[in-house]
Amino acid sequence: MQHRYKATIAAGCLCLSPLSYSADWSSTEVIFAKGNLENPFTGKRESTNIVTFQHASSWKYGSNFLFIDHTTKDDGNDFYGEWYPFFSSNKIFGVEYDGIIKDLGIVLGINAGPDGDNNVLKYLPGLQVDFDFSGFNFFGIALTAYIEQTKNKELREEDSFMIDVFWQYPFSVGNQQFSFEGHGEHIGSRNLELSGEKLEGHTLVQPQLRWDIGKALWQEANLIQLGMEWQHWTHKYGTKETENSLKFLLVWKL
Repeated sequence: MQHRYKATIAAGCLCLSPLSYSADWSSTEVIFAKGNLENPFTGKRESTNIVTFQHASSWKYGSNFLFIDHTTKDDGNDFYGEWYPFFSSNKIFGVEYDGIIKDLGIVLGINAGPDGDNNVLKYLPGLQVDFDFSGFNFFGIALTAYIEQTKNKELREEDSFMIDVFWQYPFSVGNQQFSFEGHGEHIGSRNLELSGEKLEGHTLVQPQLRWDIGKALWQEANLIQLGMEWQHWTHKYGTKETENSLKFLLVWKL
C-alpha cells in the first residue's frame, strides 16, 4: 500500500474515531466475498477474493460511510477505499421535510487506492438526499462531482460526475431474517488527460441478498450473515466490457 493512500485512509479512520464515539448508532462489519470476476483488459475471468472492512454511523451533524477493500486475484493483490461523510441539514439546522424526503445535505467523498507503483485519488463533493420509504432502513441518492487528484499524469482523468443510489431493506420469511441491500452508481464519461483516450461512462450495480444465519442457527441475531451479490458492470473501468458476476458473501458484524 502506498504512503499517500495510507495517509488518506488513516485520516478517514482518525476522523471516524470521535464521530463513532458520539454516534447515535453505528454498524461495523467484515465481509468476505469470493467470485470469478471479469478482467476487462484481458477478457479473462479471475478467481477473486475480497476482504472488506465496512463502517456506517450516525452522529451529531450527520452520518458516515467508509469501506476498505483488500482484493486478491490471479495477478496479485491491492487495496482500495472510499469514505463519505454526510452533513445533515436536519441535524445541523433543524430543517424538517414533508413527504418522502427525510433529509438533505452535503456529502464529501474520497476514493483512494494504489495502482501498481502509483496512487489513485478522487474527491467527490456533492449533495445527498435521504428518503423515507416504508420498510427501508435507509434509501438515498447522492449526486457528486468526480474530481481527479491523481499525481501520475498517465493515470490522470478529466473531471466528471457521479450518481449513486444506496439502500437497505430488511424482511422476514417465516422466522428467518433477510436483508436486500446494496448500491448502484453511474460515473460519466471522461478522457485521460495525457493521451486523450476516452473512458466510457460506467454503471456499476451491486445488489446483495443476505440471510441472518446467526439467528437461524444459534439465536444470535445480527452477528453472522450468508449471502450472494450480483455484480453488473456496463463499460467496466471505462472500457467497452460488460460484466455479470455472482459473488458469495460471508459477513461478520462487529
